[in-house]
Amino acid sequence: LSREPFDDVVVVELDGLLLRRAVLTVRIGSVTIMATHLTAYLRNAEHPDPLGWPGENQAQGRRLIELAAGVPGPLILAGDLNCGPPGPGLIGEMEESYRTIRSAFELNPYLEGPAPQCTWCPGNPMVTVGDHGVIDHVMARGLRSAGSRRIFDRPVVLPDGTATPLSDHYGVLVEFEI
Repeated sequence: LSREPFDDVVVVELDGLLLRRAVLTVRIGSVTIMATHLTAYLRNAEHPDPLGWPGENQAQGRRLIELAAGVPGPLILAGDLNCGPPGPGLIGEMEESYRTIRSAFELNPYLEGPAPQCTWCPGNPMVTVGDHGVIDHVMARGLRSAGSRRIFDRPVVLPDGTATPLSDHYGVLVEFEI
């Protein structure tokens, strides 16, 4: 959602075995934004390729970098990348894929902040498997961060009084100086 109109909208499909994956690229003013959801490591499902789910995620990450290389000016990448590094209190997930994607961006403000918390957390009642990790990212190049924090980590109360999380992931909010 955006208060500003999108310009130069492009959707590029990514190769994937089970689910259709894509990268949505839009321009808002002078900033280009890429949004995506990459393949997860499905530990209980076999992948026919010897490189498995990590290989599929890595290939999608390399395609992201190719697409990002063709974008002039400031660029933001946002999405559930299903990969992330280890850190204090955080378990890494498909770390090689994360390093590949991260190499194309100057900033990952949330992870570079003072105390990033998991976005994929076993404490979330919608999460049935997994470790404390940051797999949801907002990365950038050509911009300066003005702050970041985890969001959507408090339950909402439904009309029937039931409290529930908004998602199985918690969100990441990053503010940029433009």
